[in-house]
Amino acid sequence: MIKIIGSALLGAGIAALLVSFLVPVWWLIALGVTGITLGFIWLLLRGMARSVLGGFRGDPKEFREVTANGQLAWAEILGLSRTGMVINDSDHGVELSLGVLPHAGYPFKTKTRTLIPITEMPGYQPGTRIAVRMSGKYPGVVVVEKNPPAEFLRSVPRAGATSFVGVPEFPGAVPKGRSKLSAVLQIAAFLLAAAMVVVPFKDPVISFFQGNSEKFAGVNALSEEYGNHVIEELKKVTGGTKFTSINFYPGRVRAEAPTTPGSNKVDDFSYDAGGASREGPSSIQPQKFDDEVFDVGKLSFANLQSFIDRAPELTKVANGKVTMVRLDRWSAKPAVFTISVSGDYGDGSVAVSTSGVGLWVETEDEKTVILHSLLEPANLPVAFKELQLALKGQKITQLTLTPQSLEAQVDAGAGSASTGIWTYSAGSVSFAKQNLAGGIGSVAERSFPLPQLSPKQIQTTFKQLKGTDSQRLTISREVSLSINSGEEWKGGELVFTYTSQDSEGQMVSISTNAQGVRRP
Repeated sequence: MIKIIGSALLGAGIAALLVSFLVPVWWLIALGVTGITLGFIWLLLRGMARSVLGGFRGDPKEFREVTANGQLAWAEILGLSRTGMVINDSDHGVELSLGVLPHAGYPFKTKTRTLIPITEMPGYQPGTRIAVRMSGKYPGVVVVEKNPPAEFLRSVPRAGATSFVGVPEFPGAVPKGRSKLSAVLQIAAFLLAAAMVVVPFKDPVISFFQGNSEKFAGVNALSEEYGNHVIEELKKVTGGTKFTSINFYPGRVRAEAPTTPGSNKVDDFSYDAGGASREGPSSIQPQKFDDEVFDVGKLSFANLQSFIDRAPELTKVANGKVTMVRLDRWSAKPAVFTISVSGDYGDGSVAVSTSGVGLWVETEDEKTVILHSLLEPANLPVAFKELQLALKGQKITQLTLTPQSLEAQVDAGAGSASTGIWTYSAGSVSFAKQNLAGGIGSVAERSFPLPQLSPKQIQTTFKQLKGTDSQRLTISREVSLSINSGEEWKGGELVFTYTSQDSEGQMVSISTNAQGVRRP
């Protein structure tokens, strides 16, 4: 058994090292060096096989460090299975499949094991959110925090990612059961392991022997040419231009897209070194398909590489490295690229629009830096024009402006396909159908045409607030009770409400009319 495992490691290691000369991605090199080293150790030191196996599949030092110094995060239990371990007829060993929600950066899936008293087992069912500790130094290694601080328990679990569709999945450091292979299969194990490494990269290998070697671009070399090539290859397999997510990793691209054009069910797809393939139905289907699907018809990779190069610097992550680039949309907002950066003690991310405009940065110290603010005089007119074209003359009941988006509420009556929110963000406009809460007066009395906005007036008013965070302008129509009839509600003038957060964390606000005159 030990020799079979050693042969498989040698096969995978040698193949990975050879292929890495053609496909220069870090994990191939790491796999090659690790496979060859461990292969020889396993073959030569058979008596130490058990300890080597344990170290290869999860270093206890990682768990100790994460337990002592890891960052607290919320995680949703996606699945639970018992390992069979029972201590004192009370504590049961379980393996948890988790969807982890870091404070900064994107969610990921992983597995971990822990002991749970039988009396507490009902509190660990799928769908439950629990506290865990994690570290960017050990991706995928999480430890269940049984006694989180009271301050953390009062925090609100991160929302918007509960479907965990298309998020990266780490195997964690959970040891798996050993295979029972015969010693006579050593050669077969060597060849099979080598083939498993080579097959995903068959195209560059074949090209090399044909004298036409081509370098493969990973996440740190996401050029416009490479990005467009990947999209075209994926479109050939999916049969359409609609996707729910596309993830670029070093050496591989994973995507989720409709099973067939027009379907609201999604399949997993992948691209490896020049070839795209369908992997079958996604394990988790979208909860709100229309809010997650996007079209890649006008996608641009033109400026993305420059943001990838600067991402560690922009996020201020110590020893930061780009781990993936994700394209998706949340809460019916337009799709954006998110460049994830992980470091020794934290992580961060950079958001870039599909037209190549930098939007915002989530830094390691948990601050949000706006790169492209709609409050700037040069940017607001563009957003206003795009929203105006999308509305096609429809009246609105509320307009909300923030540095990141311009939103218009349209109320055409409950159940109407036109009732919902139009949003300009990340360089494009999207619509989310939803029932809107009613207000004082009828819809007709509360509705008004899209008003002209003065960037200069808006900036001047915000400066009066002396607040630089959480800036928001809400425009609605004043509705008052007619004095003459005593009962009839009548629409009045537009009210501009400016709010922001000052340096002491206090929310301050000013209300004006359309001409900028302050209201009492």
